[in-house]
Amino acid sequence: KPPVGFGTIGVFEGGKKQLYAIPEGVANSMTLANVQDVRFAGSVLLRWSRNLLQSAATSGNLAFSIPNVIRDIRDVRRLSKAAQPHNLKDFAVYLRDWTRALADVWQESPDYREFLNARASFSTLQKQIDPDAFLRTEGRAGWNVPGRVWDFVQQFNSGLEEATKVSSFKRLKASGMSEVEAAIETRRFGGSPDFAKRGTASAEANLFLLFFNASIQGVRRNLERLGTPVKASSALVGSTLSALGLAKWNQQFRDPDGTRSYDRIADRDKQTSFIILRPETYKTSDGVERHAYWKIPKGHADQLVYNLLQPVIDGLVMGKPDWVQ
Repeated sequence: KPPVGFGTIGVFEGGKKQLYAIPEGVANSMTLANVQDVRFAGSVLLRWSRNLLQSAATSGNLAFSIPNVIRDIRDVRRLSKAAQPHNLKDFAVYLRDWTRALADVWQESPDYREFLNARASFSTLQKQIDPDAFLRTEGRAGWNVPGRVWDFVQQFNSGLEEATKVSSFKRLKASGMSEVEAAIETRRFGGSPDFAKRGTASAEANLFLLFFNASIQGVRRNLERLGTPVKASSALVGSTLSALGLAKWNQQFRDPDGTRSYDRIADRDKQTSFIILRPETYKTSDGVERHAYWKIPKGHADQLVYNLLQPVIDGLVMGKPDWVQ
């Protein structure tokens, strides 16, 4: 018999029913709940924890958002009709257009409102993770300083992501596309993938795999656009030359203990970024001397094509890693 003020719930452990005493109000709620209530409560809890983790990792994290801008711009240059991928002059003009687009987003200019009205917006990762953060009509209370700072960071990071799409939309319109055509191209290829697009099971899958839909959409659009012979050949040649050049450069560096510096780079960093080792060295927290290096974020297209070639070319140019030999 449970103590006064407590109720019991039963669970099966090892095939046997076990009773546990919990506060009476909680016990009554759980006892009266049906299967649908439990499923709803569980999904709400999972959705809340997922959104918190995703926001902390992306929309509330400058360390994610700034490299992600570089990744999105690389994808635009390679995949979108808004850019000329091998034209350096066009790239310089694009950077100017991107800066102006960021101002458009921040000031909510007429160009930004046209972007919204054309429905080219709301496909970004930030706004799919936490839509309510961008639909709030009133700011947080003045005393809630952490909340206000968090909101500002989310708004700023969202602006960075949307600036890429706004610049693409404006360039596509200037090239002669209709508003509808420009909006479709922008959502799909004008920056980050169209994260608003998802399958019927994506909502449930996203509860357990934090970036399930983001990964699917990133791969899907690359297969779609790079499926043309010209784009596929260009990506293959460019990735091969880049991999050869980087492997040749990186093979020359060894740490003071004789270990090849490239072998000490984390595999995750190699998959998500271009690694460029530097002659300068630094000391780790353990006092070990290592070669410094730059990390340049890879676009989704780079990861799809380049990462297939990189292990092969690294092996041909550098040979086996020291730890294998």
